[in-house]
Amino acid sequence: FRDVELLPGPRLNMIIGPNGAGKSTVVSGICLAFAGNLALLGRSPNLGSFVRTGEAEAYVEVVVCNGRDGVRTVRRDITDDGKSAYTLDGARAKKGEVERIRKAFDIQLDNLTQFLPQERIAQFTELTPEMLLRSTMSALGGEG
Repeated sequence: FRDVELLPGPRLNMIIGPNGAGKSTVVSGICLAFAGNLALLGRSPNLGSFVRTGEAEAYVEVVVCNGRDGVRTVRRDITDDGKSAYTLDGARAKKGEVERIRKAFDIQLDNLTQFLPQERIAQFTELTPEMLLRSTMSALGGEG
């Protein structure tokens, strides 16, 4: 995408569509914005590979809100040589600050019941019933 805006609801949101519609691009953007480990995406381990071919840089910006923590804007600028910088609410930020926001908003990029990139579906199907229950409880805000 060159530009896309999604307006998810407050509860369960699913990104569905035919092959080539950009579902994985949206999921990758969420992971990249919130300082997720690239291994979670099951794609390239090279950050620069997420920049459109022929471009020198890209950015992804995510706005999140809830009644407890208010509205927060997280942005990550990425260069084609794999460098990146974060901003939080328009001010320069460190990766740790972005990770704290991710935690405050309970965005669990490593929980397959909350964040399921296409390349990790096989891992999801291998979860035992106990692991699935724990992951689901954690995704719903309970003890996992």
